[in-house]
Formats: sequence, structure tokens, C-alpha cells
Amino acid sequence: MGCGDVSVELAAELEAARKELEATKKSGASEPQKAAAPAAPAAADGAGVGAIATPDTQMQAVKVLGLAQEIADRLTNEAKAESMLHEDRSTAAEKQINDADARSKAQLADAQKKYDAQLHEADTRSKKLVVDAEAKARQTETDAASRAEAQVGQAQEKAAVLQSDAEKKHNVSLNTVKHQ
Repeated sequence: MGCGDVSVELAAELEAARKELEATKKSGASEPQKAAAPAAPAAADGAGVGAIATPDTQMQAVKVLGLAQEIADRLTNEAKAESMLHEDRSTAAEKQINDADARSKAQLADAQKKYDAQLHEADTRSKKLVVDAEAKARQTETDAASRAEAQVGQAQEKAAVLQSDAEKKHNVSLNTVKHQ
């Protein structure tokens, strides 16, 4: 049986006992009285339905009513405390969820910012590397062309010198052969 069921049952018994007490006061101590609540007869030392309400039974009924009221108040206070505890837990859980959500959004924004910065830096570096590589390739090509032209020029000069020497030797040889 839950806390709410006991509280409702005790409240009903309390109300019935109050009505019985009022009826007893109005009708006097000598008239028979019907029991309105099951707790009141049990607490009245065996006084059952139709028992005569005496000052002792009235005192016992008052005591039962007082105990019932105390129990009802205690159960009500416990239920309120439990409800407040539940609300506090719920509020704390919501705060924790909101804090976690805010932290995760901040971390996500920070990660996105770092990602964007790294991407921009990598893009800048790659473009610089491409520009540097193209410049180096052009310089290497220019240097190679210059060396090739220089080598061709040197080769042509050597060829001209060799041809000139060969012609001289040939002429000398021909002259020698003619003189003989």
C-alpha cells in the first residue's frame, strides 16, 4: 500500500471518528452509538458496533483521533519531503544536462574553430609549396637550358677548332705528298 493510500484511508477514518465524536456529544453519553470507523472500535478495548459511548470510550476515540491525525500529518510531511526531494533531483538533473549541453556545444565550437584554422593553414602551406615548386621548376629549367646552350656553344667551338686542325693537317699532308 502506498503512502498516498494510507494517508487517504487515515483521513477518511479521522473524519468518521470526528463525526462519531460530534454525534456522541450531541446525543449524550447514555445513547447507543454506531461505529463509523473500523479503527475507533478496535482501539476502544472491544467496544463494537452499537456500544454505549462512555467518557472512557470518548477519551479513547479522542486519543485514536489524535494518533490518526499525527500519523496523517507525518505521512503528509514525508510525502511533501519526498516530493521536494524529487523536485530537487529533477532540477539538479536538468541543470546537469544543461551544463553538459553547454560544455559540449562549447567544445564543438572550439573544435570547429581549430579545424577551420588548421584547414586554412594547410591550404596556405600547400599553395605556398606549389608556388615554390613551380618557381624552382622554372629556375631549374632555365638553368638547364642555359647549361645546354653553353655546352652546345662549347661543343661547336671545339668542333670548329678540331675541323680547323683537321683541315690544316690535311693540307699539310697533301702538301707533303705533293712535294714528294
